[in-house]
Amino acid sequence: MSLPSLGNQPVFLLAAAVLLFGIGQYWWRYNQAKGIAQDWLHEHHYRVLKLSQPWFHGAVFPPTPLRDSDRAFVFEAIIDDEDLGGSGAVLLRVWTTWLGVTDSEVDVAWKRMPHGGGAGEYRPLAERLADEQLGLMRRVEAGETRFYAPRRYEKDGAKYDEMVEHLLALSRRGMITCTEPEAGIKGVTQYSDVADVALTPAGREFLESRPKPAGRS
Repeated sequence: MSLPSLGNQPVFLLAAAVLLFGIGQYWWRYNQAKGIAQDWLHEHHYRVLKLSQPWFHGAVFPPTPLRDSDRAFVFEAIIDDEDLGGSGAVLLRVWTTWLGVTDSEVDVAWKRMPHGGGAGEYRPLAERLADEQLGLMRRVEAGETRFYAPRRYEKDGAKYDEMVEHLLALSRRGMITCTEPEAGIKGVTQYSDVADVALTPAGREFLESRPKPAGRS
């Protein structure tokens, strides 16, 4: 097979440039749409446990014959209801323009509505948050001094941001000391790494007052 002639090179370069622009523009719109979905969840007092694109979501949204479906992104969110308690799963459809901004309200379809009360995962949110913060203090007590943010293209960014919020809350309460995280990677995490994490005397005293986990002396 012969190589393209010099006279055809501008055509191939133009095609490559158009392809790269299309990929970059799609990635930009995806990240903007994901940020819009996260904002919607926070505005409605849902704590995000997981936010991702489902492999298949079926025909859960009403048809939109006058709109280009290529302009929409669908996300599945696993959430905690911070007002009423309980966990749920919801699909969010975000419409975007070429500039990556939404041009309509976020479409919502619940897969599993959260229900407050009960035991297990439906314990009061305050109790579950307290347990998560206590677990972080145990990790610091065991020698963990740095919490690394997911890198670009990695998952669990929302889970990491939630953990940082807990660390900052513990810092404000005087239970730990740590560095102030800087901005993370847009579309991946809100926060960067948290380093130099250490228990304060008040934090150690608090841990000593708590029952030891099963299996620890």
